[in-house]
Parts: sequence; C-alpha cells; structure tokens
Amino acid sequence: MRSDRQKISLNGQGTNFFRQYYSWLLIVLTPCVLFLPMLIRGEALFWGTPLLQFVPWREFALDVISDGFVPLWNPLLGMGVPLIANYQSALLYPPNGILFLVGPAWGHGLLVLLHIIWAGLGMRSLSRELGLGVFAQTVAALSFSLSGFMIARVGFLSINAAAAWLPWIIFMAERLTKEHATSRINRSNIRSIIFLGILFGFQWLAGHAQTAWYSLVFTAIWIIWRGFSHSRLRGVIRVGGALSAAGLLGFLLSSIQLLPVLEYLMQSQRAADLDPEFALNYSFWPWRILGLLMPNLFGNPATGNYWGYATFWEDAIYLGIFPLVLGSLFLLRTIRKKDEGRLPRFLFFFIVVSMILALGKNTPIFTFLFENIPTFNLFQAPTRWSFLFVFSFALLAGLGANYWEKGELIGLFWVRLGTVGAAAICVIALLAFFVLPDIKDSFIPSLVMMGVWFTLVGIVAWRRRLRPSIVWPLVACLLISIDMLWAGWGLSPSVDMDIYENQSELVNSVSDDHRVFMNSDMEYQLKFEQTHRFDTFFPNVDWRVVRDSGIPNTTMLDGVSSLNNFDPILSARYVEWHSRLETLTTEEYLRWLSFVDVGWISQWDSSDIKTVHYQATPNPQRAHLLDQVIWVENDEQALKIIFENGFNPHEQVVIERSGETMERAWGSDGQITLIKQANPNSVQLMVSTPTNTILVLSDLWFPGWIAEIDGVRSEIFQANYVLRALLIEPGSHTIEFKYQPFSFTIGVAISLISLTSMGFVLWKIRRN
Repeated sequence: MRSDRQKISLNGQGTNFFRQYYSWLLIVLTPCVLFLPMLIRGEALFWGTPLLQFVPWREFALDVISDGFVPLWNPLLGMGVPLIANYQSALLYPPNGILFLVGPAWGHGLLVLLHIIWAGLGMRSLSRELGLGVFAQTVAALSFSLSGFMIARVGFLSINAAAAWLPWIIFMAERLTKEHATSRINRSNIRSIIFLGILFGFQWLAGHAQTAWYSLVFTAIWIIWRGFSHSRLRGVIRVGGALSAAGLLGFLLSSIQLLPVLEYLMQSQRAADLDPEFALNYSFWPWRILGLLMPNLFGNPATGNYWGYATFWEDAIYLGIFPLVLGSLFLLRTIRKKDEGRLPRFLFFFIVVSMILALGKNTPIFTFLFENIPTFNLFQAPTRWSFLFVFSFALLAGLGANYWEKGELIGLFWVRLGTVGAAAICVIALLAFFVLPDIKDSFIPSLVMMGVWFTLVGIVAWRRRLRPSIVWPLVACLLISIDMLWAGWGLSPSVDMDIYENQSELVNSVSDDHRVFMNSDMEYQLKFEQTHRFDTFFPNVDWRVVRDSGIPNTTMLDGVSSLNNFDPILSARYVEWHSRLETLTTEEYLRWLSFVDVGWISQWDSSDIKTVHYQATPNPQRAHLLDQVIWVENDEQALKIIFENGFNPHEQVVIERSGETMERAWGSDGQITLIKQANPNSVQLMVSTPTNTILVLSDLWFPGWIAEIDGVRSEIFQANYVLRALLIEPGSHTIEFKYQPFSFTIGVAISLISLTSMGFVLWKIRRN
C-alpha cells in the first residue's frame, strides 16, 4: 500500500516536472533548430544590412577600441560621419559586448538566436503574470518569438533586438500597475519602477527608434488602462507617475547613446518632416493579411520565388495556424459572451488599430495622421505597426489556449466539421494543380500546407475532446513549433565566413588612401537589381564579388574610404550636396570629386557586377590652401553659389559667417602634410605657408569638432556648404582637428551618475 502511494506521489512529481519544463525546452530549443546549424557550421548572416551596414560598422568600432580609442567618428564613409551617434550601430547596447569576444560576423547570428529566445521567455513571463497556465504561456511565447515579424527580420539586427524587449517591458508594467495602482509608494513600487526603467534603457540602447517608440506608446496605453481598471482616476494618476519616473530613468541610463543621437538627428535629413512618398513607401499590402493563413502565398525569397508587392519581410505577420485558431475562437467567444474580462477587448482593440496603421497609405486614416498628428511623420514604413498586431494576437492566442486546455473553447461538432473542411481544402488544392496549370506556382503549395496544418489542428483538438490528457497540450505545442519552423526556414540566409575575412580585390584596385566613389544609379542597380533583389536571397552571384565591387558600405571592411554612405541617418547638408553633385556637367562633377579627395570612380563594362572596376581621377586632395574667399550669411547662399556655373572649388571657397567678414590679403602658396594616425577622432596636418591663407579640409563639417593651431584653439568655419575651413597665418604650423562632442561627454556623466544612484537605491532597498 505504501509502495502504491509512493508511486502515485512520484508520478505526480514527474507530471508537475514535465508540465513545468516542457515549456522552457520548446521556447529555447525551437529557435535553436533554426539558427544553431548555421552557427555550428561557422557561417554568418550576410543578406542585406549585416553585410552592408552592421558588420562594417561594428568591425570598425572594435578595431578602434582595440587601438585604445572611443569610436565616436567614422572617417571611412561620406566625408566622415558620427559613429556612436548613428543610432542603429547600437555600439553601447550591452549585449553587443558578445561581439567583442566572438566577432561581429559570426556573433550576429548568436545575438539573433539569443534575442529570439529572450522574446519567448519574456512572453512566457508576461503570460504567467496575467494568470495563464503553462500551456497558454507556451503558445503565446512560441507564436510571438517565432512569428513572421521576428524571424523574417533577423537581418535587421536593431529591430530584432529592440522588439525582443517588449514582452519584458509589458511584464514589468503589469506588475507595476498591480503594486502601484491601489497603494502608495513603497519599496516594492520603487524596485518595479527601477526595473522598468532598466528595461526601457536596454530597449532604447538596442538601436531602433521606431520599434522603441511603438513599444512606448503601447506600454503607456497598457499601463494607463490597467491603472484605470484597478483604481479608476486615482490609479491612472499613480501608474502614470510611475511610468514617467521609469521612462526618465531609462532615458538617463541610456543618455550616453541618446544624447549624441539627438544631436545628430538635429543635423540630419530627418530633422525636418519626412517626405510623404518616402515615409509611406512601405505600407502593409492588404493582400498580405492572407499571410496569417499562408505565409508563402506570394512566394518566398528563401526559395527564390517571391513575387508580391514590395518586400517579403516587411509584411510578414505569420504566427502559426494553431495560435491563429485559438486567438480567433477566443475572440469570438469574448464578443458573444462578453464575460471574459477587459483584456481580450483591449487586445482586440490594438489588433484592429495596429493593422489600420500598418496599412499606411492604403487608407486615408494614416495619411491624415501623418499630416496632422505629431510623431506619425517621424518614421518610414508604417507596416512596422504590425509589430503590435503580432504581439497582441500572440497574447490573445495565449488566452484562448487557456480555455482550450479546459475544453471550453469549441464543441466537438465544430471540431469535426472544421477538420473535415480542412482536409477538403487539401484535396481541392491538389486537384487545382492539375485543372489550373497556369496558376502561380506559390498558390498550390500554400493552399495545401494551410489545409494540412488546419487538419492537424483539428485532429489534435478532436482527440483532446474525446480523451483529455496532459499529452495533448504538449502535442499542440510541438505542432506549433514545427509549423513555425516550417514557416521560418530559410529566412536567415547565411554564407561561409570567407565573405567577411581577408582583403577583397578592391584593395588591389585602389592603390592609395584616396576615397572611392560609386554613382547613385550604379549603386542602386548593383544592390537592388543584381545582389539584394527582393525576390530571392540567392541570385546567381558570388557574394565575394560584392566586396570586390565596393558596394557601400562594404568598403569599410577593407579600411577603404568612400564618398558614398549607406547609413540610415545622414547629415542633411551631405544629402543635399550629394544629390546636386550628380546633376553637374561631367567637367564640374570631376572637379568636385577630386576636390573632396576621390581618387577612384567605379566603372563597368556591361552593367554586370563582375565587370566593375575603378578608374583613377587626376589630382585628388583632401586638404587645400586657397586665396579666393566668398563670404555669405547662410547655408542657402552658400549652396546656391557653389553649384553656379563656373564655380571652381580648387580656386574659390565659400565660407558662412554672419556679421563682420575677415577681409585681408590671402595667398595659396605653401605645403600641406597629412599625418597618418590610428585615432579616427582626430586629423593632424603640418602646414607651411608664407602668407595668410585659407585651409580647407574636405571632411564633413559637424558640431563637436574643434581645431587647434600650434595648441591654440581656432574657429572652424563651414566651407563650401559641407566642409571645414581654418584661417592660417604665415609660418609653419601643426594643426589638429579633434572630435570631442559635448553631447557624448554629458551623456557619459549622466549615465554614470544615474547608474550609480540606481545601484545605491537598490542596495538600500535590499538592505532594509
């Protein structure tokens, strides 16, 4: 008898153990199936932004750090550009410290995997905080972390990183409302505010402002709504104050990054309102709502047959057939019975609103908001509002899973009917293959797979109704995992590390330190018509040739300076200057290129990437001594003059100075010697001249640069709209330009003080 009791007890413990840990295993191991093979083979993510942006930025930054300097400035792109202030570089995001150990090329794949797992664990924690069971937690976690939004965007590393923090932010926001809405401030409340501030700080350092802003909007609405639910207006005031405190703390902690970014934004092409055509370009294509049922209905770049509108990844919203069924049925139950609490209705509200916003230019609503409501004109690609659609639907699926596990979501008759209907879809789709031979080749497989998944869902639900068992929730979770693996397979294309290692042929083509240049038409064709086509990840291209051709920003991997710049944020003056440059006559165009130190211009023989080569330009120079100066009051006057017919930058310089000008006799005789150095935040020159002269450095003018002549601070003038100039007196001088942005200095101080103060408060709370 005692032995039987022991056996029953052990079985109970085993069951509890099983129920507790199968969820963790699936959330952690399922994304490993997608990414570990790539990592084990020693391959690296490459398609799109990893090769063209993230790896070059971060490889360069790590080299600078290894040399003992802070990577504040990037001299290799444009005519120089801020690096830490380039928000998407996310150089100060703590998890990116892994890249210092394993290298950016391979390490980005590892970071993506860790963030997918982190997103799943966050969704599980949030679901548990909302009172859902283990099965429901697992459904919500798998459907969000492995959703089309998260997996199709793995190459957009900053989006992937920032999105992974939303479940954790809402988890802490939910905990904060429970503690704070009905009680006064106490140690527990302070701790929750601090933890929420830390989570905000991590997300804001991750490097994607759009995702962070949408998350903040969602969090604010969530916390105010929950505060009102707990304690009406008093609750709203309390939790609103707590949210403000957490947001302030998050900003202070991340000031080391955010303050330089804000300074850069004020100088960037995004300081003014975005052009509507540019901003609304990526609006959710309405037909892609069918992607909830059939993710590959319009093809898939992983299989080389995507033919839908715009890009596959921007409109990817698939979150699994089983979660879709659970969420939809629970929503219908909520609408019908109206007794399921406020959370389902809140989620339904956000599902509808976020999809309407994601549609962008496809409805008049977003256009009106873009033109009249602040913040809607800050970002491009309205389709990214689908981030909140996927998050809300995944959480709704978790709520539905809670009821399904209890056998309360749908009756046996409807389960049988749905299963038979799903099987019929498979049969009809297969027949259509023979009857309609001209149908798009992506339609039939998508319809068949949809029918298969619905049939399997029906069978599992059927068996669950007939013979309830702990096994069926596990089977359902396994089915979801397999479904998400099928949908996400191939969406993280990788290649051998050779593409990032060693020098490219470009280094042998350009034999000196002068800048290279590729005109806009060639850059566009090479990127979007030959190599990074939207229909396939693997066109018939040797990816090593991408580096050999010098497509921006791959030149950074070879340490080659380029006049081009593929950064998402650019100096507004650089953008305007660059756009006008290519409207000039050939003679004027070449004159300007040599003046800004372009020694090599890309050419091709047959519009083929394999035939790209570089032609030398005569007399490229980075620094100049000039004797003809034109003083102007503002940037508009400067821009007009430098692009007038007959203006020769080798003979004249336009300097902006409001008020009194400095008229004197100028000369252009003398010698300039550029001193090579490892510090990217400094430019050193030796200048010897017998007369007063104007020194023009063909590097981008930007706030934060200071100049010293023989150790004495000297004023830097804005020359020729985009460049830097100094007034030099007769004699031999040592000149140094230093990039010392006050925004970074004050940001470091604020972050360190905030971090220290926060640690002290947490220590005091724990001690007491």
